[in-house]
Amino acid sequence: MVKHSVADAKAILKELPKHSKQLFNKIYTYELLDSDVTKDKLLSKFMQIGQKVKTEDVFVLYIAGHGVTDDLTGEYYYIPYDFRYKNEESVRKYGVSNENLTVAMAQIKTTKSVTLIDTCNSGSFQNNRSFGMKTAVKKLIRATGRATIVASSKDQVALEGHNGHGVFTSAILDAIKGGAYGTDSKMTIKELSAYVEDKVPEITFKKWQYEQVP
Repeated sequence: MVKHSVADAKAILKELPKHSKQLFNKIYTYELLDSDVTKDKLLSKFMQIGQKVKTEDVFVLYIAGHGVTDDLTGEYYYIPYDFRYKNEESVRKYGVSNENLTVAMAQIKTTKSVTLIDTCNSGSFQNNRSFGMKTAVKKLIRATGRATIVASSKDQVALEGHNGHGVFTSAILDAIKGGAYGTDSKMTIKELSAYVEDKVPEITFKKWQYEQVP
């Protein structure tokens, strides 16, 4: 059971704009929490945002909650709020796959975006069983400044209960508040990634003797 995902999302929604307002003329935020996080509402939200975002904008996607790796295909699925398990096909039919998310994010026409995923098994997010989709994703990443940082490997849980948040999100928040800033008082994607890669295994091993690897 995921206890902290709403608190995680609200904290990101508060801290990221607060520490970014000097960089941008305007910051627009969109949130889906609890019962609003259905597959249809999530994917339609991308269409709404895609109509507003321009190529010179920066887009940040943050996701927290349940995530699983399909044992058969190796594909990542984000589990929406209204999901109900009936059989092995339930996840494939009603979950939000990495392919769903990749196609949805392609509607966001910016050249700069960051995706942060705090769920179990999130390491499988970059896996796509379709060769065509793999090629499309690689081209998309090469052509734009799209970066993804995930909480765990494809077969690891993402632990919660550190400072009232998921460990990954807690590390992201610390980084945003200054923990990952360079000597120029700014934070690059590389600095953010390095900070999270150091802190998450350190925290989880110290607290639970389990090394969660982003």
